[in-house]
Amino acid sequence: MTENARIIYIAGPYRHWRLDGTRDATQEAEELADEARWARVVAQAGAYPIQPLIASVHIDDAMSEDDWVAADLCLIARLRSNFDGILLRPGAFGTLADSVGAAAELEAARAADLLILYGCQGEERIAEYLETMRLPLAGE
Repeated sequence: MTENARIIYIAGPYRHWRLDGTRDATQEAEELADEARWARVVAQAGAYPIQPLIASVHIDDAMSEDDWVAADLCLIARLRSNFDGILLRPGAFGTLADSVGAAAELEAARAADLLILYGCQGEERIAEYLETMRLPLAGE
């Protein structure tokens, strides 16, 4: 990866907490696996994935949900307009409609004129699209 690598923020529902405040380990594992799968698709297509779920899963109880959303929006705000983007992964345990954070991430991406990719289109289509936008690396 070089400084001209496109950055893709992996966005999606983050709902592995039970109502009683404990973790649902199965749901958490599936969410982590889903984000990792999408990050691999992004990386193999020549872009650099940002994985907020994986980066925060072991410390997510250190801040409130509102603070985590604010931190995620701060990351999105640092992405480059008309160059970087977000990928909305299809959540196995929720939809954009019931994820306040994912809805805020999409809104921020639209406001910043970022590329918006929809995971529901499938891995192959997303990979092909990113490949067509791939910039040559130094020496290529």
